Amino acid sequence: MREDRETSGRTWVPMGRALAASTRLPWPVAGALTAAWIAGAWLATLAAGGSRTVLPHLFYVPVILAASRFGWRGATLTAVAAGLVAGPLTPVDVASWTPQPVLNWMGRLVAFLVVGNLVAWLTAESHWSVVQRVHDVRVSASIQRALARGELWVAYQPVVELDSGRVRSFEALCRWTHPQRGPVPPAEFIPAAERTPVIHRVGAFVLRTALARLAEMLRDDDRLVMSVNVSAAQLTDPGFVATVRRALWEADVPAPRLCLELTETAILADVPAAVRQLKALRALGVLIALDDFGAGESSLAYLHQFDVDIVKVDRSFVAAAPGNPKSTRMVNGIVKLATSLGAVALAEGIETDAERDVLRAAGCHLGQGYLLGRPEDGAAAAQRVTAQRSAGGEGRLTRAARPSGPVDPPRGSRR
Repeated sequence: MREDRETSGRTWVPMGRALAASTRLPWPVAGALTAAWIAGAWLATLAAGGSRTVLPHLFYVPVILAASRFGWRGATLTAVAAGLVAGPLTPVDVASWTPQPVLNWMGRLVAFLVVGNLVAWLTAESHWSVVQRVHDVRVSASIQRALARGELWVAYQPVVELDSGRVRSFEALCRWTHPQRGPVPPAEFIPAAERTPVIHRVGAFVLRTALARLAEMLRDDDRLVMSVNVSAAQLTDPGFVATVRRALWEADVPAPRLCLELTETAILADVPAAVRQLKALRALGVLIALDDFGAGESSLAYLHQFDVDIVKVDRSFVAAAPGNPKSTRMVNGIVKLATSLGAVALAEGIETDAERDVLRAAGCHLGQGYLLGRPEDGAAAAQRVTAQRSAGGEGRLTRAARPSGPVDPPRGSRR
């Protein structure tokens, strides 16, 4: 018995390691290996005499491989392909070429589907639970209905000069007012939206709405900037730059008046794609802000790698600074680092006078937070800008060398 267990261990351990390694294979290699295994299993089954042998079980291997590497979509596609090859294309007996009964090969196909999706679920369970997936799908459907019904709207939180209190820019924030529930907390729907394709529709809605509002505000202050948050899915979307270009053109807003805020998470999702997109966006003329600086593990590395215009000091540093010499020195260091790289330091989450005083002493001239102004609707934000103009306050948050002309019309536009 012990020898049997040792033999079994020597057999299954390498198979387990091979399966684990398959999840790290480049997708072209994994795809080619999956197709090759299906072809090999089919030829082996035919050589053995047909589906009446046990060799059709070989088709489970490519199904499991695809499930572990490509998830449920790859598992489903491979299971269907394996089921058809092991079914209608494989006779019961090769000598007489007797076709299989439909119920037989259909049952095998269903088994492939069940096993493949089960493996995909177990493989990805630590990253994406089924409960979370179901929740996200439900929230995504609700968000799409909310978009269609006009329940989503954009709030604007001012970014002000800490010394004078004058508005320099606004951050556009998506809000949802449900007809029965009332205001839905952003934490309940934004993360789910970012994990599903609906984020592209939500992001485009916020971008268009914010730029349309900015176009009105620019009549009172032509140096105002509007900041819009960008998710990882949006940043890696090949059509995102075109979406930004079209939105700027439709609103007739100069590109340097738009600032796109990115988090470290968004950049880490696909670094090569992020590099390409950021280069294209900078060529377009928009400003780039690194949000939540210091909250991640690699913020300093990305600040060096990417050319950013604004560094947003994370709320955790701002809150800890008053009365804490170490945190104060860290804030001083972040502000000096941003300045040395030609960027503007902007503190977020300022809620007390003490926090504002520490930031001003550190040389941080811009900030946002409840102390300085809560998010407000578009009409109130526009009124704030108009009142500032009446008081004679104007300013800007851009690099002087940036172009200020309008964005060229997108290709194929009829405007």
